Amino acid sequence: MRKSFTTIKSLILLFTLFSVGIVSLTAQANLTVWHVGQAGHGSTHNHGFSNLWPCGYEYYIIHTGTQSSRDFTMSIKNEGDATLNLTLPLTLSAGSHSDLTILSQPTKSSLAPNEETHFQVSYNAPATYNDADATVVIQSDDPNNPVCNIFFDVGVFTGGGGSSSTIPTLSCDNTPISYGSTNNLGTVSLGSCTQGPITKTFTIRNPNSNSITLSSGCGNADIVSIDQIATDPTFTDFTVTSQPSSTIVANGSTTFTISFNPTAVGTKNALLCFGYINSGGTSGAGLNINLSGMAENCPPSYASGNKLTFGDPCKCDDPLNCTSGGITYFHDTLTAPASGTLASGLDLRITSASNFFIDVPCNGGTLMTPTLSTGAGNGTRITEVGTSGVYKLEFWRPSGAQPTLSVSQGGMTPVVVDPTTFQPICTVEACTPSAPIPTMSEWGLLIFGLLVLNLGVFFTYRRAAILG
Repeated sequence: MRKSFTTIKSLILLFTLFSVGIVSLTAQANLTVWHVGQAGHGSTHNHGFSNLWPCGYEYYIIHTGTQSSRDFTMSIKNEGDATLNLTLPLTLSAGSHSDLTILSQPTKSSLAPNEETHFQVSYNAPATYNDADATVVIQSDDPNNPVCNIFFDVGVFTGGGGSSSTIPTLSCDNTPISYGSTNNLGTVSLGSCTQGPITKTFTIRNPNSNSITLSSGCGNADIVSIDQIATDPTFTDFTVTSQPSSTIVANGSTTFTISFNPTAVGTKNALLCFGYINSGGTSGAGLNINLSGMAENCPPSYASGNKLTFGDPCKCDDPLNCTSGGITYFHDTLTAPASGTLASGLDLRITSASNFFIDVPCNGGTLMTPTLSTGAGNGTRITEVGTSGVYKLEFWRPSGAQPTLSVSQGGMTPVVVDPTTFQPICTVEACTPSAPIPTMSEWGLLIFGLLVLNLGVFFTYRRAAILG
C-alpha cells in the first residue's frame, strides 16, 4: 500500500513539473524600442544595449538655438517568439508640446519574431527655448507591456570651461516659472476706480558654480525685452521698468520688474525674452515666457458716496394689503432711487433683511423672506425697470414692524438702507377711521343748535294747539 501511494505521489509531481514546463514554454510577444539612425547612435542593434529604450525611457533633447529641427528614428522590434500586434497609429499623450510630432508611423502593424518596423519623431526647434516635452504612446498585445511610453524632454546645456552649465531659473514673486509657459499678471480696472498699474518682480537665479552674463536673446538691445506675439498689438501694455544686472555670480540672483498698465478693456498678451552667456563664453539660447493680463471697466457706481435712497409709501387702501394668522401685512414697492435715476444695468441684491417679505400667506401665497446675497450674481434682485436706471422690488411688511435692509451692487460692500426709508411704520390702527373729539367752540355751537331746534319744536306745537 505504501509503495502504491509513493508511486501516485511521484506521478503527481511528474505531471506538475510537466505542466509548469508547458506553461513556461508558452510563446509570447516581447516589444522592445531602439533608437537608430541618429548621429552618435548605432544603425543596428549590434552596438549593444546603449540604443535600447525600455518602456518609460526619457530621452533628453538639447536645445542649442541653432538647429531648426531634428528627426529621431526609432525601431519597434519583436524580441519574443509569438506575433506582436501593434495598435496603429501611434499617438502623443494629451499635453504633449506641439513642437514635438510623430513624423512617420510604423509601416507594419504585425511583427513576427525578430521582425521590426520604424517610426520617426520630429522636434521643430524654435529660436528660443520653450521647455517642450512629449510622450509617445505605443500600444500592443505584449502581455508584459501593453502600453509602452517613451518620453522626450527638451533641455538646454551649454559647455563652459570643460564643464556643463545649467540654464538660469526664473521666478515671479517667489513662484517658479517654466520657460514657454504663460503667466497672468492680473486684472486692472479702468475708470474712476483705477488702482494704477500692476507691477511684478521677476528673479533670475544662476544655479551654476560659475558666473554667467545675461544678454539679449531676442535681438533687442536690452537684456530683458517685451515683444509681440504673432500680430497681437497689446504687447505695448507691458513695460520693463527695471533691468536685471548683467552678471550673476555663482549661485547668485538678480531681479527685474514688469509693469502692466493697459489703456483699453480686453485681454493683453506679450512675449518676455532674455538670453545669457556662460563663463566659457558660450551663448545660451534665448529664454522666453508669455505674459498675459486683463483690463475691465470699473463696476458702475450706484450712487455718489456709496449711498442708496429708497422710496416706499405706506398706503392703507392698497388692494394687496392682507391679513393672515391675525397679522396684517402691508404691501409696498421698494423703489431705488426715491427720485432721479442710477446707472443702468446694475446688479442690486439684498444682503440682509428683517420684517421684509417678498411673498405673504394670503390668496394662496406663502410667507417668504428674500434670498440673501453672498456675492455677485446671487440673492434676491431689485430689478431695473427696462433700462430706466430705476429699480423696483415688491414686498410686504407686518403691521407695526420696522423693516431693515442692506443692498449690494455686484458683490461689492453692502450698503445699509436708512431705516427712515420705511417711515411711517404702517399699522392697522393708523388705517382705521375714528370720530374726532369736538373742541369747546364746537361744543358751544352744538348746544346752541340744539336750543334753537328745541325752541322751533316748542313753538310749532304751541301754534298747532292754539289753532286746534
